[in-house]
Amino acid sequence: MILSNENGLDISVGIQCYKPGGCEYWGYSTRKLPKPNVFDLYNLSMKKEVALYERGLVDFSSLKDGSSIKNDQQKRQIDLALNNRGNYINKNEIAQYLTLSIGSAHELWCVKRLFLCWGCNSPLNT
Repeated sequence: MILSNENGLDISVGIQCYKPGGCEYWGYSTRKLPKPNVFDLYNLSMKKEVALYERGLVDFSSLKDGSSIKNDQQKRQIDLALNNRGNYINKNEIAQYLTLSIGSAHELWCVKRLFLCWGCNSPLNT
């Protein structure tokens, strides 16, 4: 049996790990990789993850020069992790989202109220 093999699996992490259904050995195969690593990058395609891994660009320090990573969010993620600067929170985008969401919710409430009460004998219409 594979799990009882003293040497473990003899297959490197690769594109086969992403086949439908995932890989039940992912945790085992990646247990010795540094944290964070290329597989932790936000929104990086599996092909790019594997390509970087196969080139030996595994930990964030090997990716920090930016030549392999073009996405600004991924570059920010690497920078924050390497410099222990916590999480990135874009307060302006959150405020804009909340403003739009609250405004949309209010508009929806007004439309529902108008639609439900139009021409009926509801207390809202009197």
